[in-house]
Amino acid sequence: MRPWVPWLGLAVASFAGLAPRLRAGESDTPPLTVAVTEAKGIYSISARLWVPAPPGTVWTVLTDYDHVAAFTHDIQMSRLVERRGDVCIVEQRGRGVLGIPLRVWLRVVEQPLAEIQFEALDGDFRVYRGAFRLEARDEGTEVTYTLESQGKFWIPPSIGRPLIRGRVRRILQDIGAEVLRRQAGPPGR
Repeated sequence: MRPWVPWLGLAVASFAGLAPRLRAGESDTPPLTVAVTEAKGIYSISARLWVPAPPGTVWTVLTDYDHVAAFTHDIQMSRLVERRGDVCIVEQRGRGVLGIPLRVWLRVVEQPLAEIQFEALDGDFRVYRGAFRLEARDEGTEVTYTLESQGKFWIPPSIGRPLIRGRVRRILQDIGAEVLRRQAGPPGR
């Protein structure tokens, strides 16, 4: 299930360019880790992504709600419905882990350059809440992504955990690839 993140569209189509990097005197730092657990039908996701870009560039990608579908897999539509200061309503539509069409309306609270919290107001989830946290680290940005999710349909944990882990990995890879593209490319979106 492609976790619907605010903008949400987390996914990294090609993150091959961010292989673990070697730092002098330290061990390799993996650019991406994802853990998924399940209890009483609620999936808890915890992931970390490191990208060699400043927090401002990462922030710009994560808050580009109207263009999430252009750079993430499985998100077919994402739009900013309303903004009042640092609080937004975002609508997203896409496909879940089993190809099931999903939609969600998110309440998003932004703490610029630091954190994006989101929670489903309506849609195809009983529970859908999480956050992106940004931290400047090692000449780049570490993105921590957390999500608690329970759809309105049941998925056996033996199937759900690996499918969700793969979707989250792909979403974060898409985000990382878009961050690198925007950092390297001409000014624009």
